[in-house]
Amino acid sequence: MGQFPRGAKRNWGGARKAMNLFLEAAFYDRFLAKTYDLQKLREFRELPLDSNAIKGLKKEVGKRNLPGWKGIKNLKPGDCQGFQEVAKKLAHEKEISRIFLDLYFWRA
Repeated sequence: MGQFPRGAKRNWGGARKAMNLFLEAAFYDRFLAKTYDLQKLREFRELPLDSNAIKGLKKEVGKRNLPGWKGIKNLKPGDCQGFQEVAKKLAHEKEISRIFLDLYFWRA
C-alpha cells in the first residue's frame, strides 16, 4: 500500500478486491500457475468483497453475524478479516473455495 498514489491509499478495499480477482485469474492460468507455483495459494484465495458479496453473505448468514458494511471504499483490514471468516465457514459448508462464493452470489 505504501507504493500507491496518495489518493489511492484510502481505497484499501478496492485494491484488495482487484488483487483477489487478479490472483484468481492467474491461479487458473496453467502457465502462470506452474511457473510461479500458485497452487500454494489455494487456501488463501478470498471472497472479493463488494456490495453483491455482502448482500449474498447477509442472505446466507444474516446481517447480525457480519461486521458493519460502509462500502468498499471504507473497508478496513479488520472488517475484511471478519467478512472472510464468515465466508470461509459458509464456503466450507457448501464444500467450495470461498472465492467461488463471488460467482455463487453474483449468479443469484
